Amino acid sequence: MHVGIPGVAYLGQPVKELLAKFPGAKTLPFAKQQDVVIVSIPDQGISCYAVEAGPDSFKVASVGFNLDAAYQGVQEGNYRTREGIGKGSTVNDILGVYGQPETIAGDRGTAQGLRDASKKYTYKSPDGKVKTYLVIEGYRVVRLVVNDLEPLNEHVLKTPPPKD
Repeated sequence: MHVGIPGVAYLGQPVKELLAKFPGAKTLPFAKQQDVVIVSIPDQGISCYAVEAGPDSFKVASVGFNLDAAYQGVQEGNYRTREGIGKGSTVNDILGVYGQPETIAGDRGTAQGLRDASKKYTYKSPDGKVKTYLVIEGYRVVRLVVNDLEPLNEHVLKTPPPKD
């Protein structure tokens, strides 16, 4: 779960390799920064954040993929996690595979809307370096995002390193 889409788009993957697999992918700078790009592969249901890992070398630090329905101009894809979570997966499937999430966040809505409210189930890797969240609508898993926290904190959030 904490890698992305195995063999397709995954954390630490060189962006050049990702772009070679998907020549139609689009890249845009993030917030006019030089050290972060957004890679969008709309027809495959994939979007990524990549951060500069060295001179002219970007690596994927966040992978998102749509499992069910288009989201922000990105279509649904037909990919699965290493554990088999993909299109058609339900809350019961993720609980059976991953167990209870670290947190569940989402709309409270009205009594009628509770069943269909969007929720976010968050899981951390055992070492705490990667955070994965799954977006649930009703009982269906519709989106999955895997974030490598250290490079995102450094390049996107601009969090200074801790002082010793």
